[in-house]
Amino acid sequence: MQMREILGKFLDETMTADDKVVVLDADLARADGTFNLRKTHPDRALDVGIAEQNMASVAAGMAAYGFKPYITSFSPFATRRLLDQLAISVGYSGLNVKVVGTDPGITAEVNGGTHMGLEDIGCLRSLAGIVIVEPSDPMQLEQALPQINAYDGYLYLRLFRKDLPV
Repeated sequence: MQMREILGKFLDETMTADDKVVVLDADLARADGTFNLRKTHPDRALDVGIAEQNMASVAAGMAAYGFKPYITSFSPFATRRLLDQLAISVGYSGLNVKVVGTDPGITAEVNGGTHMGLEDIGCLRSLAGIVIVEPSDPMQLEQALPQINAYDGYLYLRLFRKDLPV
């Protein structure tokens, strides 16, 4: 099973159990495994369009009011493009927002250089208090997701979305 499928299944189960969990994507729900959430949780699975910075700000606002947002995008858009919003709106404010960046490194090769998140970890390491999680395979992701969800703070989950050898 691909990591994005595991993520989608986990979020569906989590959203069923906790009505404070919301998922925001920037027009990439099919790519990141969250598309079915629009059917099962239409009021809490939101597509903000190709507006990643706005997505982070919306997530920060929702978190400030007690929601538990997950935001998803390709890794360069979930990190480099969101750096100011993550630093100020989320981190400085001490909010509980989970950022999921998919296709890190050169794994988005067919999309070109703009989609290659080579510096995602480097960018985020400069943010005070952020936790970075990179599961090595689908089994480790399944083990990590409940702990990620239970963590009260901002966190970056770096995921491969294509098949892995294990």
